Amino acid sequence: MDILIIEDDKVWQQQLELMLDDLPEVRLDFAGTLEEARTKLLTRPPHLVVSDILLTDGIGFRLFTNTDRTYPVIFMTAYASHLLLDQALQISNSTFIVKPFHGLTLIAAIRAMVKPGTVTKLGAPKQLEVLGKFKQKIALAYDAILYIEADGNYMKVYTTDRVYSYKSSLKNLTATLDDRFLQIHKSFIVNTDFVKRMDLTAGIIVTHGKTLPIGRAYRRNTIARLTRIIP
Repeated sequence: MDILIIEDDKVWQQQLELMLDDLPEVRLDFAGTLEEARTKLLTRPPHLVVSDILLTDGIGFRLFTNTDRTYPVIFMTAYASHLLLDQALQISNSTFIVKPFHGLTLIAAIRAMVKPGTVTKLGAPKQLEVLGKFKQKIALAYDAILYIEADGNYMKVYTTDRVYSYKSSLKNLTATLDDRFLQIHKSFIVNTDFVKRMDLTAGIIVTHGKTLPIGRAYRRNTIARLTRIIP
């Protein structure tokens, strides 16, 4: 999902990026002025806009008077004014939140404004429902998972740049995953698509720069599977 954030405050740009960091398959773009935003909206309309109301070069409302607009808008402002609220809600397919707000407030507004299936593609990848840093549920594509580590009553699900939580036993989780996943240790499941090297002398595999142990009980099956995959 493509989200355009219209915000002239660099600190708030960073905060919004952090708030949306856990949402999978979201591509953020930023505009700091009305003119820059207008150009981006015309050249590549997003699936959703998050816009400050009072910008240095004008009022954000001016960008969204076109009734043919297909994407929703979430207006935000530090000024809790009934006048601004009324003006925002007069614009179709929009909502209004007051700064400062929690990340979950923004995520809830996004979910309320974007209809289910609006940006879903045919042949969508298999997904695992994990927990983000705000404990919100996130559908994480199998393709994004590097490996999974048992951690008490929860699993740690690793991607290239983030770690998510999943409440399950390793045994139950293994039963739900597809054939690309392989348990190599009592505490580790790997996505074989990302395994780059296997060292039988050291008893390890390397996946995306991370070294993981091969358990003795899983050694034979690991060798049988990975020797067919690794050159």
